[in-house]
Amino acid sequence: MNNIIKLNAQNCQNCFKCIRECPLKAIEFKDGKTNIIEDECVLCGTCMEICPRSAKYVRHNRAAVEALIASGKPVCVSLAPSYTGFFGTNRFAKISAALKKLGFSVVEETAIGAAEDSKEDARLMKDGHMKNIIATACSSVVMLIERHFPELIGQLAPVSSPMMAHARMMREAYGDIHVVFIGPCLSKIFEADDPLAGGMVDQVLNFRDIEKWFAEEGITLDEDDGEA
Repeated sequence: MNNIIKLNAQNCQNCFKCIRECPLKAIEFKDGKTNIIEDECVLCGTCMEICPRSAKYVRHNRAAVEALIASGKPVCVSLAPSYTGFFGTNRFAKISAALKKLGFSVVEETAIGAAEDSKEDARLMKDGHMKNIIATACSSVVMLIERHFPELIGQLAPVSSPMMAHARMMREAYGDIHVVFIGPCLSKIFEADDPLAGGMVDQVLNFRDIEKWFAEEGITLDEDDGEA
């Protein structure tokens, strides 16, 4: 877990705000610094949001993604629908065009996987075999149940997340590819890293990673896919 949320010790002033504000009390002061208690944390990101010194940051995966692109094998993007809020546009064609300029071969919306998951959730509700159903779209929610409310594990829907469902669909459609998920959630990094995921998603980038990458390459969202 601590390989996902990193600590910049020089910035940390030991104000303990992260310890006080963590909703699960999953941070402790040990060995002269704040430490995340790995089997308690669900990667909600609260500690990063409230830190006044930006002492905590997310693991950078961009170099690994660039290596995937350089490998020559097609790299396909599963793009979280929340890109509309972050980038201020609902024109998927503009985001797709910009990402392809970075070297990605195929760009699709994760909503494709979410649609398939919704069908499975509807089937579960129709079957009526589960008294209560907790949706499994959010990996932080799944971790919360598994780590803090294990008595509810049996109520988790036996359905993969939209990210995983979409990655599987892309691999079936395009063959021998790499898959990169782009979205706002740091818990998706943990989900992709999980050995049980079988390497379905190779890497995860957040929107800020992409925004910085666009800026460094001078890429704007002015063109639709196919116009360049």
